[in-house]
Amino acid sequence: MKKILFALLLTISISPVLFAQMSRPAAGFLLAERYDSSVVIRQADYIVQGEVVFLKTSSVTIEAGTRLFFEPGASLRVNGNLYIKGEANKLVEFSSAGGRESGTGMIIAGNNPNAEIKMEYASFKYLLKPLHFEKNWYRKGVEIANSEFFNTYEFNDAVAINEVEFYLNKEPLEFNFHDNVFGDNYANLSVYNATSYRVKFKFDRNVLANNFYFDSRAKEESNPLYLGLDDIQGKFVLEMKNNAFADNYIFTQDSLRLYKYGSLGYVQTKKEFQGTNNFSKNPSERKFSQAAPVNGLHAFTTEVTANGKTLDPYWPLDSIVDAPIQIVLNTGIPSAQPFYKVYYNFIDTATGDIIKLPIKTGFELTIPGGALLTFRFNKALLTEPFGYISLENLRNADNITVPNVNLGILDFFKQSGFVTYRSQYVTLTPVDINRYNPVPPKEATYEFVEDSTRFGKWELGIFGGVGGYAGDLNQRWFNQEKYRAAFSIRMRRYLGRNISAVAHVGYTKVSGRDYGLYGPRRLSFESNIINFQVMAEYHFSDLFNNGDDDNVTSLGKKLYPSIGAGVGLLHFNPKGRYIDGTLYNLRQLGTEGQTAPGGKKYSTLSLTLPTMAALNYRINNNLKVAVEFVGIKTFTDYIDDASKVRYVADNIIRDANPSNPDVASYFRNPGRTMGARGNPKDMDFIYHMGISVWYRFHPRAKSNANR
Repeated sequence: MKKILFALLLTISISPVLFAQMSRPAAGFLLAERYDSSVVIRQADYIVQGEVVFLKTSSVTIEAGTRLFFEPGASLRVNGNLYIKGEANKLVEFSSAGGRESGTGMIIAGNNPNAEIKMEYASFKYLLKPLHFEKNWYRKGVEIANSEFFNTYEFNDAVAINEVEFYLNKEPLEFNFHDNVFGDNYANLSVYNATSYRVKFKFDRNVLANNFYFDSRAKEESNPLYLGLDDIQGKFVLEMKNNAFADNYIFTQDSLRLYKYGSLGYVQTKKEFQGTNNFSKNPSERKFSQAAPVNGLHAFTTEVTANGKTLDPYWPLDSIVDAPIQIVLNTGIPSAQPFYKVYYNFIDTATGDIIKLPIKTGFELTIPGGALLTFRFNKALLTEPFGYISLENLRNADNITVPNVNLGILDFFKQSGFVTYRSQYVTLTPVDINRYNPVPPKEATYEFVEDSTRFGKWELGIFGGVGGYAGDLNQRWFNQEKYRAAFSIRMRRYLGRNISAVAHVGYTKVSGRDYGLYGPRRLSFESNIINFQVMAEYHFSDLFNNGDDDNVTSLGKKLYPSIGAGVGLLHFNPKGRYIDGTLYNLRQLGTEGQTAPGGKKYSTLSLTLPTMAALNYRINNNLKVAVEFVGIKTFTDYIDDASKVRYVADNIIRDANPSNPDVASYFRNPGRTMGARGNPKDMDFIYHMGISVWYRFHPRAKSNANR
């Protein structure tokens, strides 16, 4: 079931640079493991490895424009003051460093009544636990404003605020969470003791939009905002006003069907909800009193219409092809949108994977600058039986992300329920970073030589196995008297998501011996075969980066089939073994009269039509092996030197070979029979079967070292 959930995360909210978001740096400054004094992290790119700890005696300030990339499992643990000083259009960005696993995020820890938390214009994306307040995190005050929390996929708390023990702290504190956006997550924002004796929570002017949760049963914790309300120990009532909830969904885990629209969930003994002027896009939400969102909120979608009719998320895409679609936001956004992307999300029926396909044609998106956007798409965009369209990574005037606009998403889930999905985890694309002169630490050095999370177009392969022959001397393909070794070297280039072109240069040796298909002919031959082939292949998985930084997907499943077909050229030269063991060139002898007067030697080259089938297994991102069969249809009947029905007279062959007439006479008819020698209508066939090993060449990041 976990695979189902991970597959779904790719469809809705992965807006990487695969979907143009945070990118792993080619190089950056490595933060030290522990800080016990005040630290200013100046604008630069930083790598976070392991657990970086700021002790109680430390006060950490992070300047606007700073980017921090978390390696798998890495975290920042803050026990003292924290000041994140982002600015509009110059956010402080926290993201995973890329690869198949995410970084953890920021942890607020330690009981420190002399310290405070102030965070403004921060961006948290692609982290396991972006912001986590551990139990007994007490500070004298907390303010989180104008920040964004996106793309948490782990079904953990994206933002978790645990309780503080009231008897350990003397003074109450205010926790102000205002003007933030919580969107495109498979996680929630949880306050585990919203009626604390020591913490007065204020939630004001926040947007919670386009969040998804999948659960096996209906639980209040599945909502995008979860509150623990305890009337026994509670003192303060959480103050919640002017917030907005839009396009949040809770699905049943077993069938992926919509259970209900999500917004606010709360448990414990305090039953009533305390809040004013909050807005829900779902009109059935009785706990919300506002019919329209208040002014000043960050942007989100309030309405989508086509041909004057309001579209609900169940509206199928094929019914609004070429229709003018109007997208209404609660507030205006700039006309310049350099980061936005449009995706068609669909199921790969061959593999069960859910694919986000970047769309660059087949649609028109007009952003005049304001709260109204227009969108139109044509039928060519709908390349699969069912899917949905997502408009992603729009930004408002402060560079805060707008939650995704999804067209037909509930219709997609309705049609695709009960399907088993598979997918890999999120990967990000490496890019070169700008160089700065930051503090601290001045002496820090970090280097990435290569990043294997970007998948290249080229593969080099070698093949080893056996070759076989079918023709006049062997009518049964796999009934070979003797299999001979076959080798080849290949180069493959991926042309699209599942299509590749591959060139082969190969060698094998084939042989055959006849004991009576047309009488006791006793014809035999052996021939070295050199063949060149160019084939188009279709892979039923093995997704990759097509070279465009906006289209990076994870590699597909490890075990998958592929098929191919193409054209080629084959060189052969049949030889026969005389009674004394000597090999003779049969073409030079002209065993069917080719060297006699009026005869013509056959060509040792033939056009071919190769086909192949393989079962591939990927060991890692660089290396894979395949068991394969390659069949080669030829347009010659002379690989075995037997084609004509009638035997040429013995004296004609002897006269045409005056230097060795007995040898020529023997190969003309070693069985001493005058039955049919061959069948000119039966073209010869070659095949190979064996194991190939492939190495994928990935784009290499520039080698950098900063000091």
